[in-house]
Amino acid sequence: NYLSYGPVGSPATSSMTGSLCLVYASVGGICTTLGVNVLQYKKHLERSGRHTFTSCQDSSAVCLNFLFSGLSIVFFVLATGYGPVSIAMPVLSGTCLLSNMLVQIGLGIEHYTKSMQ
Repeated sequence: NYLSYGPVGSPATSSMTGSLCLVYASVGGICTTLGVNVLQYKKHLERSGRHTFTSCQDSSAVCLNFLFSGLSIVFFVLATGYGPVSIAMPVLSGTCLLSNMLVQIGLGIEHYTKSMQ
């Protein structure tokens, strides 16, 4: 039975595999948020005139974006190993939306009104 064994064949309860699906999907959503906001925050600082970045720093930001995006994919694949895509994808998307709003508020990139939240 797939639910009683994880993808590596170790015995697990169905609630444990379901929890791992939720955890991996949530971490994937946070990685997506971090990847996007690395570039967004850099652009925000440039537009506001608070900082000018060198080409090396620009390249580093793009590399961080690729790293976090790749990690997001890895965590999504891990999540689907412990639960269905119909659970993992909405959890990843919801986590991404919520964490994106929190990160943008925290970094001062965006100011959300009550109706936007």
